[in-house]
Amino acid sequence: AHERLELENGTTLLLLPRREVPLLACQLLVRGGARGDPPTLPGVASLVAALLEKGAGRRDAYGFAEAVEGAGGSFTAGAAAEAITVRSQFMARDQGLMLELLADALRAPRLAPEEFAHLRDRQIEFIKAVKDSEPAELLDAYGRALLFGGHPYGRAVHG
Repeated sequence: AHERLELENGTTLLLLPRREVPLLACQLLVRGGARGDPPTLPGVASLVAALLEKGAGRRDAYGFAEAVEGAGGSFTAGAAAEAITVRSQFMARDQGLMLELLADALRAPRLAPEEFAHLRDRQIEFIKAVKDSEPAELLDAYGRALLFGGHPYGRAVHG
């Protein structure tokens, strides 16, 4: 059976415990994603999602990664068409750390200019590489634009 928690800020948490495994995994969906990108800033949701992994609260990018890896955990964030997804998995004994990192990433991301510049440049290189790719990869990246045109659903997730 699952547990459903409603937080004061309106966030809904769904928990599916498996007591026989000493792991705790969490997946958060934040409404938005590429369809919420301004037409003049395609890919911004993808950049914001990537920045969630690059420091939050009192931890810079190195400190954040060190906290995750030091506990043997994982923490990833990414954007899709409809949402930004944040996933984490830690040993159950590190529940407090996992929840602290999640809360910091969502409430107090660093959004450091140097990290933004690095991620933006990496994303631009990715876009250039895709344009030189096989047709199937091009369709994967830009098929939505061909199908939906100027509608928000037509925005490529990575810009």
